[in-house]
Amino acid sequence: MHWIKTLSLPWSADPTGTESRSILSWFAIAGQLVLFIALVYLLRLETTALVRVLLVALAGWCVHYFLPQLYRLPFFVLLSFAAIAAVFANLGPNWHHWRFDGLIDAAWIVAIGLVLIGIVHLPIAFGWRVLALVGAGCGLAAARMDWIATPWTRAVWPVLASMFMFRLIVYAYEMRRDQRMATVSERLAYFFMLPNVCFPLFPVVDFRTFRSSYYNADRHYIYQTGIQWMFRGAVHLICYRIVYQRFVIDAADVQDQVDLLQFIIWPFLLYLKVSGTFHIITGILHLFGFNLPETHNLYFLSSSFTDFWRRINIYWKDFIMKIVYYPLYFRFRRWGESIALVSATLLAFLATWLLHNYQWFWLRGTWVFTWNDFLFWMILAVLVTINAHYEMRHGRTRRLRGGALSWNGALQTASRTIGVFVVISLLWSFWSASSVPQWFSVFDTVGVEGPGKMTPALVLVAVAAIIGIPALALARGGADRQYSFQRSVASVGVCGLIAVCISLPVVHDRLGETVSTAMADIRMPTLNSRDNANLERGYYENLVNVGAFNPELWIVYGQQRHDGWDNLDKTPLSEFTGALPTTYLRPLSQADFKGTRVHINRWGMRDQDYEKIPAPGTPRSHSLALRMSSARASRMTRLSRACWSGG
Repeated sequence: MHWIKTLSLPWSADPTGTESRSILSWFAIAGQLVLFIALVYLLRLETTALVRVLLVALAGWCVHYFLPQLYRLPFFVLLSFAAIAAVFANLGPNWHHWRFDGLIDAAWIVAIGLVLIGIVHLPIAFGWRVLALVGAGCGLAAARMDWIATPWTRAVWPVLASMFMFRLIVYAYEMRRDQRMATVSERLAYFFMLPNVCFPLFPVVDFRTFRSSYYNADRHYIYQTGIQWMFRGAVHLICYRIVYQRFVIDAADVQDQVDLLQFIIWPFLLYLKVSGTFHIITGILHLFGFNLPETHNLYFLSSSFTDFWRRINIYWKDFIMKIVYYPLYFRFRRWGESIALVSATLLAFLATWLLHNYQWFWLRGTWVFTWNDFLFWMILAVLVTINAHYEMRHGRTRRLRGGALSWNGALQTASRTIGVFVVISLLWSFWSASSVPQWFSVFDTVGVEGPGKMTPALVLVAVAAIIGIPALALARGGADRQYSFQRSVASVGVCGLIAVCISLPVVHDRLGETVSTAMADIRMPTLNSRDNANLERGYYENLVNVGAFNPELWIVYGQQRHDGWDNLDKTPLSEFTGALPTTYLRPLSQADFKGTRVHINRWGMRDQDYEKIPAPGTPRSHSLALRMSSARASRMTRLSRACWSGG
């Protein structure tokens, strides 16, 4: 069997002929990708647009794997264009749902993008090119605010903005300093990245890193790393759904110290949505050879405020450091290291606040200023500045990769980690509050703990244990385990297969009411009780929730159907009678209706098929409802099965 594992095809993967191929590796990676797509689809972790893009990526990767390296990047560009068309035209197996007018929007995204890229390469002085970009940006901003009529729909704006609002800054910066000419494929691949079309909130990928990371290691290692990160992102999204549905509490509902702790912690935990999607994005890019670094690194376990800044949204930190911090630092250094560090850090965070508002405008189409937002970034700036100045004077604890701290050092690190987590949680809850007075009012209304609840001391101990124990283990961690492709495939494949099996309704319905209810909460991305009453949430939640600010793009993403989607008489489930009642459910039929697979039994009822006469000792019940959501119907079905056994 050894010859199967090392089977090489007649042509090589790169021009030198040194890259080998393995059929088993191809099947292993493709199989894991299929499991991931199934998991995203079954749990509805993201919009159907992501499923569509993942299917494009799967089909493309299966071909991309066998291409010579010379043709892989152009193929990736074509695949990215195909993904844009597939999402906006709603391309899929059911051609009745295709939206050919969406191809016009897709063409406009590509056309406008090519014009913006072309401006950077105009044969004029760099200053004039920047001025031309600013002029083009002002024109697009006027159109974004609906001051100028456009031939494209509003669904174009978030996608176009996410591709160019920051990357164009990075690209122009690199074009001025890097004399190495980038190929046309590199430029197009950088701006029209395959997963970008279904993620308006996208990491700020550095152009130089994007180029230098392309196949800079063994390709099977790169592919498998991408698969691991995609599954890790899925875990983040599952945890986010659980926190969102079960842990979120409104300020008006805070009654005691336990509620207060919950109110403080939950906003920071919701950031799992961002880190999860960013892991999936970079994982997809790994599948096509881009060995990009991590976007997040255990940010809940930061041991200092500068460590937090280094661990959370790493791409944003690198972007600000390159564009803002380093130029200012070297300009101010003639006045002393301390003045340079303090001034550059504070101005970098001020730029971060301004650029977050800039991002808000391009994605949502409005400008926003809140004292919560401004004070959050300024307080964090002061904390990071103090921490950075202390480290500059006294140094920070460093250890070689794989090295372990002593027990005393590890305990100190764990204590600092708990403290940083509490402070960041406080800041994040302040950032997510509807107003500054509302946030302070929560602390004034807290009374004693209610009956039957955990005491605040126990909750504090639990939080300290949840954060402190992993921090202690991280500080005491020994040498990294040697990477093994086979071991990684086995662990990810087995865990992915188990997760997919549990996600199947036929499986989790048999695991008890608790599991079924939890799976329903994960699968149904509905608003929780807080957001049903108040749609205003934190900064990132307002940007990742496309349906809240761009219904047109929400339709493109397949989350909201057009008029007629809810007409039962247009599905195979019903049949016209010509009399009253005008329609009835067709026996033994099944079809997708409102995003759910509906089965009609032989008696014309929505249920599994039964004999007319029940088995001895088997009770039956029947419920009628004028209107009932699919989620509620599923819960009612599970409840009735729990109360009534048999048929």
